[in-house]
Amino acid sequence: MGELGVMPAIIEAALNHTTIHSQIASVYNKSRYRPQVASALQQLADRLDAIEHGGAEIVALRAG
Repeated sequence: MGELGVMPAIIEAALNHTTIHSQIASVYNKSRYRPQVASALQQLADRLDAIEHGGAEIVALRAG
């Protein structure tokens, strides 16, 4: 999601990490960014769909 431009705090919320950046910040920031997390997860789903259906650039890695 970071490569899609999603902010770190949104990624942390999407991963359901209990603290965002620090314990002190999480005490004051009770928002779980639901709309932003939904958008980020949709972006990720769209990217995965594009990979699956050939709409994304895939770079083959060479062994050894």
